[in-house]
Amino acid sequence: MFKRITILLVLICIYLLLISSRLNLPLTGDDPIYLSSYGSLPSLHPPLLHSIIRFLINFFHLSAVQLRVIGVTCFMANLMLTYLLIKIISRDNLIALLGVLLFVSSPMAIQGSLLIDIDNTILTVTLLLFILYFATCYDNLKIKDCLILGFLFFFSLFSKFTTPFALIPSLLIFYTLKKRFLWGASRVILISFVGIGLFLLTWQHSAYYYKLPFVYIFKRPIEIFLQNAGFSNIKFLKHIVRIWLWFGPALLFIPI
Repeated sequence: MFKRITILLVLICIYLLLISSRLNLPLTGDDPIYLSSYGSLPSLHPPLLHSIIRFLINFFHLSAVQLRVIGVTCFMANLMLTYLLIKIISRDNLIALLGVLLFVSSPMAIQGSLLIDIDNTILTVTLLLFILYFATCYDNLKIKDCLILGFLFFFSLFSKFTTPFALIPSLLIFYTLKKRFLWGASRVILISFVGIGLFLLTWQHSAYYYKLPFVYIFKRPIEIFLQNAGFSNIKFLKHIVRIWLWFGPALLFIPI
């Protein structure tokens, strides 16, 4: 146990060493959008990350660059959660350590942790929490487990109101492959009901606080779907190539 903890701490130190020269670089991408409007709702996503940013600025007076602590903290949390998840699935400590080693050496994960956005910070943590808990009890989901998973599903939805919905068909496919579709579907329905119900109740209060119409949060996903309805094969291929370049080790040698 002590050796495993030591190895994980060493991996965290390696990660901190890799990002040390990049922490003070100017903000890029969508970062300025979040930070320039922290007094109001910064985007068409639920306000969890926005609330964290406001809290850190108002109570700890962090500068814009210092807010990268959000991504760094989430990266370290993801490392621990990834280790636990792989260990549960593989039941092998060596494979789990190898998995987190690959995670720490991923250019996409490293660079993503320096961005102050949803996808690379709170979203990955909330999704991993859901999957980790599910991995511990999927064969015998009790009402208590469904309620906890429902809350974790709500937590992920309140991070971003799009990506977490992929969890639902994924669970249904999982139980279909295990030939327990009807049993699993009944649990998935309960999880969805709890998660979506909590989200709608919480969003109603958030919309009132920000003086926004209730449908505000639903407009953006519909707009994105309509914009991408005519997504050409060439654009799709370029998108895949960009993702592949992100995963490639060559990115480690590009000065950013």
